[in-house]
Amino acid sequence: MRMLPRPPSIFDADFPASVGAPPPLGKGAGQLYLMVRSTVTKQGDLGPSILMIKESKHHDTWGAPGGETDKTDHSPLHAALREFNEELGVDWRMLANKSPEFQLTRLRSKPDANEAWLMKIPLDAQEAENALFGQDRSGWTLFQRVKDVRSNEVNGYAFVPLAALLGANNSGNFDIGPIAAKLRDTKRTKRTMRELGIIMGMPGMPVVTPLPPPAAPPAAPPAAPPAAPANFIELHAVQLRVVPRHPVGDVQRAIDSQSVRGGLHVTITGFAFRKALGYLAQTKCGAGQPVHNGSMVDLVTTGAQIMRSKGPWRPTVFKPSGNQIKIESHYLKLLEQACKTAGLASVKHAPSAHVSIGDAKFTSAVLAALKDASTAWELGIAVMRIPCGSDKGQVVRWKDAQQIWP
Repeated sequence: MRMLPRPPSIFDADFPASVGAPPPLGKGAGQLYLMVRSTVTKQGDLGPSILMIKESKHHDTWGAPGGETDKTDHSPLHAALREFNEELGVDWRMLANKSPEFQLTRLRSKPDANEAWLMKIPLDAQEAENALFGQDRSGWTLFQRVKDVRSNEVNGYAFVPLAALLGANNSGNFDIGPIAAKLRDTKRTKRTMRELGIIMGMPGMPVVTPLPPPAAPPAAPPAAPPAAPANFIELHAVQLRVVPRHPVGDVQRAIDSQSVRGGLHVTITGFAFRKALGYLAQTKCGAGQPVHNGSMVDLVTTGAQIMRSKGPWRPTVFKPSGNQIKIESHYLKLLEQACKTAGLASVKHAPSAHVSIGDAKFTSAVLAALKDASTAWELGIAVMRIPCGSDKGQVVRWKDAQQIWP
């Protein structure tokens, strides 16, 4: 069985006994929307699908697994993962072990008392179901699934095509194949389904329309047609990300306060288009944006080698200043020079390197975590999505990371 990726506080619903129960963050709730790439039936491939449960305590209406935080949870995400296991009587980590390429993403731009999380798995519904329940259920009928009692709260489950959920009316009525169903929280669920529809590029949803690759120019090239405006742009930046082994209390609050920018991190370059995505700069939405000309992946690989050139690296000099903790290292100067050589945009000045902590009241806890030898440091690429017409974005992916400590 494959090991789960770090950090365990994000990917484990429980904390090690040696750490003890983390302090609660107050009342809240989390929902977990498990999305598989497809559901295949006799009618064909029905496209991306969401695992929904029939909730007996809510008159057999349908919704995503989840619920309120309790004293064992330190965040709505942990509540969502715990409730998923309790309501379905299975361990969600069976999916992570089956497909380590899964993605876990907060669906709202800011953490609050009620959070929705997307777990996207590159499996079809049958593969995900078999991994979860540890048995081949390909012979089960839809009727068996929607009548399968999983707990005292759940009277059935189904992988429902996203298209069917997008088609739910304002009263929450929708169909699971030949079975009529009704959403429990219609307004919130329809809003979340619309967000998922945009992410997946479902019919009828706003999508980004990239320019086609240029053809060989004819003798008299015609004028290029104007590009269709994008509804969002994605910018990239090189960051040093801080991954505390067991973020609890003020450390977790500091991470949440910086989640829109990627959590606790040190910015190495500004957010800009990658050269490979430069065609987006020709759209109305991306006009005038700076462009990273070099290979960011190569820079991350080379930068990690620089940082590890004299053994595993982590900073040892920290200077708290307001809502920042400045760090010092001659390696950061070398990394700054490498970024400039690679032609990356908006390279940050090494002496100004700092970890943003959101609020000065988190300083003591975050400083202790930064000095803890078990805290991991990763060099990677943060991808930020910004809606057109807005100056506010959110980091939606962390990719091509290289761990440089421990």
